[in-house]
Amino acid sequence: MTDATSLTALTDRVRTLVGQQSPLGHTLTLDLGDTGRVFVDGTDADSVVDNRETLAACTITLSAETLAGLLDGTVDGGAAFMNGQIKVAGDFQVALALAGMLSE
Repeated sequence: MTDATSLTALTDRVRTLVGQQSPLGHTLTLDLGDTGRVFVDGTDADSVVDNRETLAACTITLSAETLAGLLDGTVDGGAAFMNGQIKVAGDFQVALALAGMLSE
């Protein structure tokens, strides 16, 4: 694992991107396997991004490397989903909303 794929670095990058936009209106967990979790609580006026383990409306399972690629634009989310690199459980619309936020 490189610094760019550490849980702290990924959490900070997601926090920055999500914080620049309107809240999701839902909760979402990015499950990075052994690396950990990034939890996004977009139910208040300001989104909160941290590493707590709690239930969410949507859980997206992917590797830290795939998330880093999504964040820097080197991985196409649709292709990664079709290839099985990204799995979604729960409200798929929340996953799509996050994808839109991360691509802006």
